[in-house]
Amino acid sequence: MSKQLGLDKALDTYDMINAARRKGKNGGLYYDFDLASAPKTCSRETEMVSGTCPYDQVVLLSAWASGSDIKVLQIKATAKQWKVNGPLLKSLRQSFIAA
Repeated sequence: MSKQLGLDKALDTYDMINAARRKGKNGGLYYDFDLASAPKTCSRETEMVSGTCPYDQVVLLSAWASGSDIKVLQIKATAKQWKVNGPLLKSLRQSFIAA
């Protein structure tokens, strides 16, 4: 996906949590992706409690395409930022309008 959208190749290693298609306020079609990355290792205690390493970074993407033109909005957040501002960041992505 990163190659098609012109993004950092590291995003290809992230887990895709959600993907959706929506119609924007300008009538355009947008593709939204929620990606998350967990560290390669975490403390044994954390792994025992949750069964896995929790995500340490969340990336929200929104892509719009028309003909050969592609516009992408990328929002990155640490786990702490996501916990505090997740709904606000999703709302911000919804406001993305490609011109």
